[in-house]
Amino acid sequence: MRLEPLVSIEDAGSAQAVLILARTLDAEPLGFIAGMRMRRPAVLQLALADGDDVERRLAAYEAGVDDCLFKPFHFRELVAKLRAFGRRSAYGVATPLLAHASVVVDQTALELRVDDRATGLTKREADLLVLLARAEGGVVRREDVIRDAWGAPAGVTGNLVDVYVGYARRKLVELGSNVQIRSVRGEGFRLDCIESSRQRT
Repeated sequence: MRLEPLVSIEDAGSAQAVLILARTLDAEPLGFIAGMRMRRPAVLQLALADGDDVERRLAAYEAGVDDCLFKPFHFRELVAKLRAFGRRSAYGVATPLLAHASVVVDQTALELRVDDRATGLTKREADLLVLLARAEGGVVRREDVIRDAWGAPAGVTGNLVDVYVGYARRKLVELGSNVQIRSVRGEGFRLDCIESSRQRT
């Protein structure tokens, strides 16, 4: 992965990932993160900042950053995260949510498609849905989402997983999908087909 200076979102070109350097994660870097997520949703974002403030870190995740590193950190950790970003960007494929359902997640275009309808996804939403799809109806725990789908970014908790599950659920409903994300109390989440769910009840 080659590093080049970036002044504005328009300079991103064909970038797979961007490093956001900031003393603190205040309004200016958060605005850049949100703008990049909106205009270049497929680009992975890593924020580097001074001091670890939980509230600002969570605000960065909400704005759309994929991971954060706070000083002091080891250079090898930065290199490892960039390599992980490179691996994640290589898996841009269209994944059916369930074999018998006409719902597809496109990780490259960051789209959720149901038949001829589509809506945009954030990177976190797409990765969450693909992890659920790969479980083939099995239960996925919150810690599995944080580790396996999102790469265990610093400060992410199960509560943030619940937030993104809510976002994904709403988009499935808006598209009239026959797939839903079902909560399994004390365990996690799984994908279910509405028709098959009704047949079991």
